Amino acid sequence: MHQTFSPEDYNRYIRTLCPEYDLFNHMMAKIVERLQAKTIVSLGCGPGNLERMIQTALPHARVIGIDQDEAVLAYLNQVDPRIETVATSLADYSYPEADVYIAGTSLHHLNGERKTVYQMILANAKTFINFEMFAGCDEIIRNRLEPNYSFDDWKQESAKVDHFRTIPEEMAELSSFGVDPKLLLRDDPFALYLVHTRT
Repeated sequence: MHQTFSPEDYNRYIRTLCPEYDLFNHMMAKIVERLQAKTIVSLGCGPGNLERMIQTALPHARVIGIDQDEAVLAYLNQVDPRIETVATSLADYSYPEADVYIAGTSLHHLNGERKTVYQMILANAKTFINFEMFAGCDEIIRNRLEPNYSFDDWKQESAKVDHFRTIPEEMAELSSFGVDPKLLLRDDPFALYLVHTRT
């Protein structure tokens, strides 16, 4: 199951839950720019906020946005046609080789297929950067939600599409693949980490 938002609703919702959303995106874009990546694959690109920043910083790079919401990809194609888009689920994507794979609050939607997806990312990316939402911060979420969206409603909807885990659980799984994830920024329930798989 996949949660969908209009671009306007998504931008309001993510900034409500994550007041530092723009800081996370800025930091990810700067890392990609410093790496001078030529090919960037973005998993769960949504309306393309980060992808447009990267494409502007690296105008000659190939930026590919993956999302299974065709409406949001149509929006991204309209606002920045330079960004390639692929309409598919993360479980069904082919995972080509790329300099950088990025993900923004999308991998927690994976459940049984998560390990396979992580293996594919790490096998085909030189660098993996993930901005993710993690478990264990219900009180923070309760305090940040808009008044017309109760915490109980959020929990009910979240149970249908989200499979959160803790940061230590995430770091442990990545380490089990023989890589060394680095936590770069944390603003509970969100965190940003980076993995270099090879030079």
